[in-house]
Amino acid sequence: MQFFLPVCIGGPVREGVVGHYFVVTINLKKERFELLDSLPDEYQGTMDYFNTVTSRVKRIWKQISKLLQLSPSSIDHFEKVKMQVPLQGGT
Repeated sequence: MQFFLPVCIGGPVREGVVGHYFVVTINLKKERFELLDSLPDEYQGTMDYFNTVTSRVKRIWKQISKLLQLSPSSIDHFEKVKMQVPLQGGT
């Protein structure tokens, strides 16, 4: 099972610049967080946001896992991986 968390940095439009979209997934089978980003170079703030999202998800998961009987009960050990995806050209 996977959870997909779509993310936009900078909002739809900020100072005439369109925001940057990417996806963070929680891959329960492979026990990892995955970053899917189609820009060839890391957009400023993408990795920072990825780290922020994963740490917050871990904290929330820990708080609700007993109440909802989630399996696994902890995802603190999940690794963080930037996945290889087709890249955008001319961005």
